[in-house]
Amino acid sequence: MQNSNNQGRKGRLGPQFQYEQSFMDKVVADYMAGDQSMSQVAARYRITKTQVAYWYSLFSSELRQTTLEKTIISTAMT
Repeated sequence: MQNSNNQGRKGRLGPQFQYEQSFMDKVVADYMAGDQSMSQVAARYRITKTQVAYWYSLFSSELRQTTLEKTIISTAMT
């Protein structure tokens, strides 16, 4: 069977996230706060521990950078 789409398999975009970016950022930020384990955060948001771990691997460095920038700005303003 021939594919009618000329773009081909490798030219397609990967799967999109099922959740909003802001939700994923909040989940990762809550985990990074250190008050709860991955399992506890997952249970709180009714998602899997695997999702928390995956999102953490994707977004934790971005959130650390954003938090650092906010800290520097707020310190400079005081």
